[in-house]
Amino acid sequence: MNAMAVSFLGVRTREFDAMRRLYAEAYGLPLLHEAPGAVWFQLGENAELHVYAETDEHHRFFGDGPVPGLLVDDYTAAVERLTANGVEWLTQTETRSGRAWRHYRGPDGNVYEVMGPAA
Repeated sequence: MNAMAVSFLGVRTREFDAMRRLYAEAYGLPLLHEAPGAVWFQLGENAELHVYAETDEHHRFFGDGPVPGLLVDDYTAAVERLTANGVEWLTQTETRSGRAWRHYRGPDGNVYEVMGPAA
């Protein structure tokens, strides 16, 4: 298993509207998805930036800091190795558009994501 790039950055914030404007207007990022309390932007070819309002209960586990996600070439092997190294899994595997991902708490207490090709 090889980590290849940062493919995800997620933020849960009290300042949802201001953060949405920052990435849409100041950075000019292309919009991928928008729903009440959630907006996703394209970051380059294989990465996304997601902003969630503090009212988004599904992403409450994000906490106050940014959540980076690492893209790996073998998702199954990565999950096995992370499990063997004692990470605390916060979510089950989710899949969309040929990718699989899962969130975990690292030894430092912060939240991270691992993402790779779906099996």
